[in-house]
Amino acid sequence: MPEPETRDVWVNARGGIVANPSQAEIVRGQVKRRTIPASVGTGPGVAPVGGTPVDKAKLAILDAYAALPQSGSVGWVQLTELRRRLEADGHSRQDVDEALKLLNRTPAVHIAPESNQKTLTAEERAAAVSIGNQAKHLIAIDNPAAVAAGLRGTPTSTPVGTGPGRVPIGGTDADRRAARPRKEGETDRAYDVRTSVDRASALRKLDGHNVAGLRAIARDEGLPDAGTKADLLARLMRVMYDRHADIAAIDRVVNRDREPQRPAAPVEG
Repeated sequence: MPEPETRDVWVNARGGIVANPSQAEIVRGQVKRRTIPASVGTGPGVAPVGGTPVDKAKLAILDAYAALPQSGSVGWVQLTELRRRLEADGHSRQDVDEALKLLNRTPAVHIAPESNQKTLTAEERAAAVSIGNQAKHLIAIDNPAAVAAGLRGTPTSTPVGTGPGRVPIGGTDADRRAARPRKEGETDRAYDVRTSVDRASALRKLDGHNVAGLRAIARDEGLPDAGTKADLLARLMRVMYDRHADIAAIDRVVNRDREPQRPAAPVEG
């Protein structure tokens, strides 16, 4: 009999394929190179895609989110809308709940409670998923197509940035943190927000908290804790993300101006 076709992949400690591991994950030994049958396609820490109803529900959630209208700059979608689509496609409530909980561990997926609970309808309350003993009603996903590709074990053709402080475009949190070391005295939360892939992702990490939670974060960061949720979000984003982005932009301009200019071509004639 002919030998079965194989391929080399990166595998994490749970036996799942990691399509595009970061350099930090490789250096730390969090992923290892393995040879597997070519027919096997697993995602990070899951069974072969299509092998279980929960795996199918994960991919269906990502597809449904991408197809649904999203609100605000953060891109929130009500779980009510998501569940309607998934139920119509034959996914059970139990499988969807388990898939949501597993996806919530992914840095690109954000599941949060509605900040103004009084506005929730009975249907919206019933559609909530309980994570950490808290009912959550909204979901936002950074680049759902890339997350789905990772679950399928499909490599993505992503341009890679080079040079100090550069990370692969669309790279992982570990990539960004490896390129942007922690600042002295920086809290874990501030570091997590500062190294977000973009402003929308940074905002999602804060927007999932209610007013009391945002006030506690403000106190931890040594900031005033008065005001509405919008006031607190604006204050925290300004200090924890925006000012660092502004400094980085200024540095890029300064470094560009310092680069030696190519001499102009001589004018003929």
